[in-house]
Amino acid sequence: MASEDVKRIRVRVRGSEVLVDYRGVEILDNADVVGLNNLFRRSQPLSTVRINLGNVRSIPSGYFGALYDGAKMGHCVRLCHVEPEIKRLIWYQKFVVRGRLFL
Repeated sequence: MASEDVKRIRVRVRGSEVLVDYRGVEILDNADVVGLNNLFRRSQPLSTVRINLGNVRSIPSGYFGALYDGAKMGHCVRLCHVEPEIKRLIWYQKFVVRGRLFL
C-alpha cells in the first residue's frame, strides 16, 4: 500500500469482528499481503475477519498465504462479494466454501 493508496482500504472493528473493505480496488499487490498479515497479528485471537473483495479482480499468490496464516492463528476468515475472476482461482475453489476459508 503506497502512501497515496492507504485511503483505499478501510478497516473497521466491531466487537470481535474486523471488517476490511478494499473500496473499489481492482488489483491487490504484495503491500496488501503485508497489511493483511499485520492486521491478523494485531487482531484478537478467535476474531472474525470479513474481507470485502467486491471489485478485486487480481490477487497475488501470497494473499492466500496470508489468509491461511490468519486462519491458523484462530481467526474465522470470511470473504465477501467475491468477483468471478477470483472464484476461478484454484486456491479459492479448494479452500473457500460459502465465503468461509476452510483448512
